[in-house]
Amino acid sequence: MPSMYSTPSSVDDAVSLANNLGIEYHILPITSIYDKTLETLNPVFANTNFSIAEENIQARLRMLLLMAYSNKFGHVVLNTSNKSELSVGYGTLYGDLAGAFSLIGDLYKTQVYSISKYINKSHNKDIIPLSIISKAPSAELHPGQKDEDSIPAYDLLDKILYAWIEDNKWNEPIGEILNELNIDVSDEKIRVFESVKRMIEKNEFKRHLFAPILRLSRNPLNEIILGKY
Repeated sequence: MPSMYSTPSSVDDAVSLANNLGIEYHILPITSIYDKTLETLNPVFANTNFSIAEENIQARLRMLLLMAYSNKFGHVVLNTSNKSELSVGYGTLYGDLAGAFSLIGDLYKTQVYSISKYINKSHNKDIIPLSIISKAPSAELHPGQKDEDSIPAYDLLDKILYAWIEDNKWNEPIGEILNELNIDVSDEKIRVFESVKRMIEKNEFKRHLFAPILRLSRNPLNEIILGKY
């Protein structure tokens, strides 16, 4: 479901993955319905700058098409958000955070990468195109967007989240956690921790509205409360 912000390589990667897995696929661009939506909203959006509102419209239009397809043909929409994204609320409510069931919602982003590499290695071929694994993660909701524009790099983010969620160190001083993770205690790193903590607390409501998660750990996010809710 490409938009005007989707890169050709992302479309090619999706097609390659579907072909490798033998999955039927359809390419349904959302540009025309996105433009019509903005046209409808123009009386209230006029003279405003492009913002997260326009970004979220794209994610919700994609979910609209997925739900229509699933209703029409008796399918179920699977959610594809991972534990890293869900922890910090990096997703659109009623958009990419929607779905009937979450298969990887209890896996951190770095774990998803590791499993992808394992699948390729175990089959002795790149069932999951290497470009999907190696490229910088992006929702592609505006030009040049990268996940790291909004959240820390996943290598660092997952260490922070694992300490808080899996090791139950939510109330432990940040400096002590940094030492335990062999990360230099600096003002910059402390600010990163504090920023992640604010994101977790602020987005508690999204986790309460999320799909059922396939449990793979001791602490799936649909069974614990992290933030002040």
